[in-house]
Amino acid sequence: MSAADLDGSSEERAIPRPGARVIVLDAVGHVLLIHQRFNDRALWFCPGGGLQPGETHQDAARRELREEAGIEAELGPWVCLRRARWETRGTWYDTTERFYLVRLAEETPPIAFTPGEDELTTLIEARWWDLADLREQGVPVSPLSLLVLLGPLVRGVVPDEPWEVGL
Repeated sequence: MSAADLDGSSEERAIPRPGARVIVLDAVGHVLLIHQRFNDRALWFCPGGGLQPGETHQDAARRELREEAGIEAELGPWVCLRRARWETRGTWYDTTERFYLVRLAEETPPIAFTPGEDELTTLIEARWWDLADLREQGVPVSPLSLLVLLGPLVRGVVPDEPWEVGL
């Protein structure tokens, strides 16, 4: 199948969408998440999104963090890789996202939540979460394994190779 055949009309013809996300931890291990409408549900995601033409994963991660939360930070290691196919608004995407770790020196710094023009109908809010609260409240997160991944990261355990996760 050629690139021209990848029109998003079906799962088999999903449009490639490389992306970058940031797992942001504050000084006491709270994680920054963005509440977003996705199809018929609302999930909490790490800040991030698709790469723009010519943009590296690292550049996209820094841009998305700045755009979605108003945070300028030095990226840490690439800790997670998510591969997933998903559909929204009738279009299928084949996503490969790199997640980078960012550790901030302060506790729950202010968030300048500023959804882009194309995100106004999907992005709801941004906030800092305590890992225990996320687990106890059964907060819907994506990827589903995020709560498992956060435990070691909060404790300072960083993988030698990025962990692979799905949707």
